[in-house]
Amino acid sequence: MKHLFMLICFGLLTCAAPSNAQILVVKALGKVVKKTKIGKELNKKAGEAMNNLESSLGLRAPGAANGDGNGTLILTEDSLTQGVLHEGHYYVDLGLPVMWATCNVGANHPWEAGEYFSWCETTPKESYNPENGTNYSHSNTEDVVKGNPQFDAASKNWGGKWRMPTMYEMTLLKVQCKWEPAKLNGQNGLLLTSKKNGNKIFIPAAYACGGDPNDKTRDTKEFTSGGYWTATVQESSNESEAFALIFDINDSDKMDVDIEDYWLGMSVRAVLDKSSL
Repeated sequence: MKHLFMLICFGLLTCAAPSNAQILVVKALGKVVKKTKIGKELNKKAGEAMNNLESSLGLRAPGAANGDGNGTLILTEDSLTQGVLHEGHYYVDLGLPVMWATCNVGANHPWEAGEYFSWCETTPKESYNPENGTNYSHSNTEDVVKGNPQFDAASKNWGGKWRMPTMYEMTLLKVQCKWEPAKLNGQNGLLLTSKKNGNKIFIPAAYACGGDPNDKTRDTKEFTSGGYWTATVQESSNESEAFALIFDINDSDKMDVDIEDYWLGMSVRAVLDKSSL
């Protein structure tokens, strides 16, 4: 019986193209007998099969084994999906409702932080503090801000149909992509791989500027955390806050779309509505 069980499982894993479901079944069976030699071997084979499946679907970064020894992928531009030029800037289809730009507003390359903006402002500043924030208002709702060059940094600086993402669109980016710590051209950040189609973009760890006047002049290659504004204000409280994507590449639990003080200087990653193409 034991040998029959093993033959069935290995048959599933060694077929021409084992599916995700088949692999998960074998992993589950392997856990049942995990303390046995057979169970350990099944779990090993299932792990190898899952890696191969992810690679075939484009869900594993090219050269993913090329790391720094600490779990950080070392990327080249060839590791990313080639963007499509539209109105002067490049976008990638991640299989989501909107197209995502390949680099930040104010940047020319995916690894560059670009410019920093306070929420609802369209011009970079020398410093970022509560005293010099200008455009915050609870009346600046998502529908007022997005695509409005008066308040939307992407729309103002890139023109055309480019705009800031909404909280919902940023949340979909978080949920529908695999996020892995990575370095591109020496810059810390995250490799985002779409769970929908396997396409990839890089998000640099662009520090949220605030308080320290030296924040803006620091070498961004030192940064391990990033902050990216959405067009969505926090309407449910009297606090002057808006929603942003916040992450730390060294802490997988510290990545969320959350409320932040509006005056902080953070990056903007632009999007395009598919209907505008």
